Amino acid sequence: MKGYHSDSGQSASARSTDTQDAALPEDTATQAFTLQMEPFGISGIPEPAEPHDAPEEESEGEAEDAPANAQPTIHEVCEMENPLQGVSEHLNDSKYFGKQVLPVVVQHQFIIPDSDVTIFALRCDMIHDVVTWSFQGKPVRITVTNEFIHSWDFRSSFQATITNENCSVVVAVRSFHHHDRPLSTYLGIAQGYFYAAVELDGFRDTIEDKMTFSNTTNTEWDTLQQLRFQENLVGMMHEGAPNVHPALTGLSCFTAEELVEGTREMYSLDACFKPCLAPVHHHLSRPIRLLLGALSHWTYETSGHTRFLAGFQGVGPVITEVVVHDANDPWTIGNFGQDALRRFPKEYVCGKFCDILALPELPRRSPSPEV
Repeated sequence: MKGYHSDSGQSASARSTDTQDAALPEDTATQAFTLQMEPFGISGIPEPAEPHDAPEEESEGEAEDAPANAQPTIHEVCEMENPLQGVSEHLNDSKYFGKQVLPVVVQHQFIIPDSDVTIFALRCDMIHDVVTWSFQGKPVRITVTNEFIHSWDFRSSFQATITNENCSVVVAVRSFHHHDRPLSTYLGIAQGYFYAAVELDGFRDTIEDKMTFSNTTNTEWDTLQQLRFQENLVGMMHEGAPNVHPALTGLSCFTAEELVEGTREMYSLDACFKPCLAPVHHHLSRPIRLLLGALSHWTYETSGHTRFLAGFQGVGPVITEVVVHDANDPWTIGNFGQDALRRFPKEYVCGKFCDILALPELPRRSPSPEV
C-alpha cells in the first residue's frame, strides 16, 4: 500500500519493484494448486459485545430497483463468477496465494469471433473434496484508448471498453510503463488484491459484532459497510489486436480494473507505518483512515505477526491500492518482508477501532533500560 504523489510519483515499493519483482513460482496449466484447509483464527480477540444495530432489511415490496443505467461488472460481461460472492467457505485459502502463481485455464469452447484479448479471473472448484484455485481465461474483445486515468508504482491506467457479444463495460487497463512484465506478474498482483478483499470482509464481520451505539457513530458504521476493493482482473492481448491506440501498441498484459472516477487519496503508507498526513479529499476520509489502520493492525495480529496489509489508496470508500507485507511469502510486488514486520509494531499508532477490537496497544514500547 504510499504517501500521496502526483501522476508521475513513485512509492518506496515502486522504487524497489521497478528493478526486480519478487518472483512467485509459476504453476503449470496442467497442475492444480490445492490447499489443505485450516480454520481462520482470530486469536486474542474477546467475545463480541452488544452489536451496533444494522439498518432494518427492506421488505420485498420496499426494495429499491437498481439504477437503470448501472454498469455491469467485468465478471458479468465476461460471464465469469466472482468467488468473493459465492464460495465463502473457501475464501480463507487466499492467505496462501503469496506462495506461487495459480495455474491458468483458458476455456477455448467459449471463444467469440474476432476476440483480441483474454481476460483472467480467479476461480474456485471442488473436485472430489479437494479445493482447487486457478485463473479462468475468457477471450473477448477490447478497445483501448489513450485517455489517461492515473499513474502509480511505475504503472499507468488508461480507459478501455471490454465487449462480449452484445454486452460491454468501460474499464481501466493498467500496465507497467515499459510493458515488460510477464502475465505471471499481473496474476500475482491480482492474487494479492483478492486476499486483501477477503481480509476486509473478515475484518468487517469481526468488528461489526463489537460496534455499539456507545462506541461508534452512524457515519462510522455506514463507512464500514461501504468499504470495498475495486474489481480487479487480468488481461492478455492477442497478437495484432486492432483496436488499441497507437500510443499503447506495446501493451501485452495488464490489470483490468473497475473504472473508479474521482480524486484518489492516500489512506496509509506502504513503507512507513506512522499516521498518514496526506491531503483529505472525501467527507468520509477520517473514518476510512481509522478503519483501514485497524485493518492493518487486525491482519498483523490474526496472522500471528507474520503478515499485514498497508499502503491503502482509494477514491472515497473504494480501495484501489494495497500492499501485502509478509515475512514468509513473496506476494509478487511491494512486499518489504521481515523489515516491515519488525517496524510495524514500533511505528503503527492505534486508533479507536483497534480499541474496539481489543487489539494489543501499539506502538510497542521498548523496555526501559535498568539503572
